Amino acid sequence: MELIGPASVDEMIRLFIEAEITSERFGSRLKAIISRLEAETGIPFNPDSMDKESCLLRRRALSEHRGYGAGKDVFEGFPEKVSWFWAYLTSEELKSIKYINYSYWVELTGGTRYARDAVKTILDDKRIFGVPNDGFLKTAEAVRNGAVFKPLILVATCENPDERIILEGHLRLTAYMLAIDCIDKVKVMIGYAPYGKLLGWGLY
Repeated sequence: MELIGPASVDEMIRLFIEAEITSERFGSRLKAIISRLEAETGIPFNPDSMDKESCLLRRRALSEHRGYGAGKDVFEGFPEKVSWFWAYLTSEELKSIKYINYSYWVELTGGTRYARDAVKTILDDKRIFGVPNDGFLKTAEAVRNGAVFKPLILVATCENPDERIILEGHLRLTAYMLAIDCIDKVKVMIGYAPYGKLLGWGLY
């Protein structure tokens, strides 16, 4: 891993929002939440600004959207204090990332949760819970054509920093696995927390 430097929790929240607002699956709902919060608070949504009001709006949006700070949904049991950093991971390091402990991702990998093990399932067109694999294949093709995506958000324990779990960016990570021959290194944000704290996260 090539460490770039420290990141703040507000940068993590901004990155999470930026990535999911363009998602085919989550984007519409998130945009609706932000529009309502803009009307309620009078704070305009500025994806680039890191001023206090913009950060507050994004925190509230991520709380409603994904349960951040409320201990719900993706962030159920997630540690309050996480040390965030920017880094680059090589293609080999990407292969060691695990999906969250969620039934779809567990089944997609044959129980291992390693993203690399999803490749065979997808290429064999085995549909988990009837979900098509088209999105993975389409995004992988974009990777091969040189598309650049938002950094992945990962977490790891302080005691075992090389065992990384993806918090945001499952589709992008899967596409990287499908087009791994085109990957040199990928920018990520990674958060570290003590094992005892991260163990309480429902998706760990």
